[in-house]
Amino acid sequence: MLRFVLLLALALTTVAPAMAQSGGSDGFIYGTLTLQNGDTHTGFLRWEDEEAYWDDLFHSRQINIPWVQYADLKALHREKEKRYFETHGLIDRIAYALENKNPDEKIRRLFVARFGNIEVITIDEDENITVTMNNGSSLGSKFEVRGYSNDVSTDILVYSDAGEEDSFDWDDLAEIRFAQAPAEATPYAERLYGRVSSSKGEFEGFIQWDQSECTSIDMLDSRQEDLAMGEILAITRKPGGEVIADLVDGRQLSLSGSNDVDDGNRGVVVETEHLGRINVPWKRFQKIEFMTGKGSGPKRDSYADTGALTGNVKTTDGQQYSGRLVYDLGAASQHDIFNGTQQDINYNIPFGLIETITPLEEDACRVTLRNGQILELSDNPDTGAKSTGVLIFNANETKAERVPWAKIQEIRFQP
Repeated sequence: MLRFVLLLALALTTVAPAMAQSGGSDGFIYGTLTLQNGDTHTGFLRWEDEEAYWDDLFHSRQINIPWVQYADLKALHREKEKRYFETHGLIDRIAYALENKNPDEKIRRLFVARFGNIEVITIDEDENITVTMNNGSSLGSKFEVRGYSNDVSTDILVYSDAGEEDSFDWDDLAEIRFAQAPAEATPYAERLYGRVSSSKGEFEGFIQWDQSECTSIDMLDSRQEDLAMGEILAITRKPGGEVIADLVDGRQLSLSGSNDVDDGNRGVVVETEHLGRINVPWKRFQKIEFMTGKGSGPKRDSYADTGALTGNVKTTDGQQYSGRLVYDLGAASQHDIFNGTQQDINYNIPFGLIETITPLEEDACRVTLRNGQILELSDNPDTGAKSTGVLIFNANETKAERVPWAKIQEIRFQP
């Protein structure tokens, strides 16, 4: 009987959006959509069935990268060719040389930013998209972006304070302007929080299941029964393409038959305070235990401008440079995101959490975080030889020295 009472109490705090705990709306994306016809709609915003919080990541491809002007494109072309030749045979080298005759290296960069760092997204009549950051500085406040992900094509949902949902086609939008939700606004759901056990350790924080479900009203699909995420206490992966779900009503179900609960699952994302965003792949996932009473994440003003990347660069030949830094011709601010993988687990880490980066082998580096944790990351242009290195600007910002990745011994960032 006691167990039933406890489970019932937990159910009431888990699945009822109207009973969100204090601060429950802080972390939810909120703002105003302006349509091409001039109509406006204000409320909690969600990118269809995915991004819903200030610490979620907005992805697109960056156009007109501002720092390319400081790079010698011919030198970059030679570096890329050298890397390729060192790891490929004669026939591949000949083919590469024939296909890459133009020394004017094309620089492509993804645009990745937390929604909390964005002030406004505008879409003009020609479908050109501009993202304006809330950094209020000249570090690249406006970015032209295009394509790459559904973040610049999906429908946008607007939830009123009463929980009513409206959907708007991306092609009908002229502007998305972000703001903190009013203190009295009631969110449409509660945010998922939990402890994830994996074959490579435990991680605790806000949860995106299958890189999608992140609120108490999102549905976990299966052949046996579809469940609201807020109904679930724990999920344990079992061999053979199934999971065991422990529910707040006391039931325990064996679930299978959909990508939410089998090998098609894209991984469990954990948003943490000191590590950033972690994606635990399904093959490493073991169990998740959900918790309540954790709020919805930091307020929008927690993402205020934290300033430029600055620090010291040591080179392999004993040189040292200090000043404002731009990492890999793409990251100039502490809120920019560093990406890498360790033992199949992927990390998206704001540069402001990083103390040092030390190159290791061909495609790896050691990242020391400000909390003392050390990660050896690889499998991304940020982490190895595919990086273009780092720019160090002089005091009056008139020129920059580029140190190629192969010549970097250590980068130490100032807080």
